[in-house]
Amino acid sequence: MSAITGVLAWPYPWGANGGKSWTPVNGATCLYDTKTRLPQILISKRLYQTAKSWNLKNQLGKLQSVPACAEGGARFAVIGDTEPGRFLFSRLLWGRPGVAKTLIRNIQKERIEFSVQLGDMVSCGTEQHYGNFFEKLSSLKPSAPYLSVLGNHDRRYPHGVADAALYEELLAPANHYFDRGLCRFIFVDTTAGGVNAAQIEWLNRALNTTLTKIVFIHIPPMQVKSLLPWGRGGFIKGSEDFVNLMSDCRVARVYMGHVHGFGISEYQGVRYVLSGGGGSPLYPSPLQRFYHFITVDASPEGVHETVHCLDGKSFYLA
Repeated sequence: MSAITGVLAWPYPWGANGGKSWTPVNGATCLYDTKTRLPQILISKRLYQTAKSWNLKNQLGKLQSVPACAEGGARFAVIGDTEPGRFLFSRLLWGRPGVAKTLIRNIQKERIEFSVQLGDMVSCGTEQHYGNFFEKLSSLKPSAPYLSVLGNHDRRYPHGVADAALYEELLAPANHYFDRGLCRFIFVDTTAGGVNAAQIEWLNRALNTTLTKIVFIHIPPMQVKSLLPWGRGGFIKGSEDFVNLMSDCRVARVYMGHVHGFGISEYQGVRYVLSGGGGSPLYPSPLQRFYHFITVDASPEGVHETVHCLDGKSFYLA
């Protein structure tokens, strides 16, 4: 990871093809965001001090001290979009204050090794929004390591072409994976208009393993239309290559956010699980819409999920 002196943080090194490698701990490797990057990023000392404990290196270091599950399995939690809504009208009409805090607290009551937030942790990827988020997260004092996926709202602007430099400097590379026990956990950025050739090449290498493969993304591929409102809103560029790779490499699960709802879909032999109800407004759509998080038991024998609702009820995904 790049060193930070005072208030100046230099971006991670990256090449034109995004092929630079970084190994912070536990064999994690990554592919850097290939969108236009700023030559340097100015980060206030306060934000750096607040955020530094939540970066990938420190969270994976924390994970190393967590006792592993028996027989090479892993138990973790997944929570979807938590940003409260960019606009007042959406918060008033479809939002519910305090949901994300409640769910994050409830996650800590579960017997898990780590949690994964599926993107859109902030309404807009600016220093002010990240600063507010990390202060709130720190106040909750989550005991389990907290990992995240890059969401479109976590970029500098939530729509159109926008860099992810601040996210990558504060938290993690846009694309990375790590191994734990007999499982490989792969984080893929789908928020830059889809996935590009460099990502597919990197992902192909990342999936070349006999370990149980779990993939986390933010925006779903367009092929899983049953999990998209009126069949729209999934990423298009590279989506066919992506879903074919998931199938060819026998990925055990793909967990997704972005759409503020819940659902599961089997596509080409792979189960895709939508979990977008982490606290963001539940916009009108034909999908199931309720606030929740998911606990996952993954092992070479299979992957099993339990959905935990805001009201305390839970149900098992068959």
